[in-house]
Amino acid sequence: TLEATSGISLRCGGNVATVDSSGIHFNTPNYVKNSGENGVDGTEVRYTGDIINLRADDTNRVFLSEVIEDDYILRADTSLKEGTSVEATCFILGEDEEILAQETKSINVKNSRLEAVFDLDGIIASNKISETKIKEVKGKYKWES
Repeated sequence: TLEATSGISLRCGGNVATVDSSGIHFNTPNYVKNSGENGVDGTEVRYTGDIINLRADDTNRVFLSEVIEDDYILRADTSLKEGTSVEATCFILGEDEEILAQETKSINVKNSRLEAVFDLDGIIASNKISETKIKEVKGKYKWES
């Protein structure tokens, strides 16, 4: 399932298929309405789930039972299957988003949520990074379908 608010376009070379609220539109010099090519079978395209609401803060909790200043906590909600293995990566970035250091760990989906905790002080110390060079910390999730 692909969802969009105004429309989605698929492009392959110079060919474009667009789906929006007014219908399906094809932009191609070689459109064959009754083509024998049926496209892909539904079994060839598997939907494994999504990672949504990726955040690096605690905005969805009512209270904090403990303040952890030196940790970077990457959270997300997900529709991936319970127990699915996901790679979480924390990036420490410098000027112009240059990657100064990164750490990756494997975590599993639990109760439709993902949470990865990274020790920023440990990453900074092990990579011998000057704190004055750090401009931003980012995170991402990656999984195999």
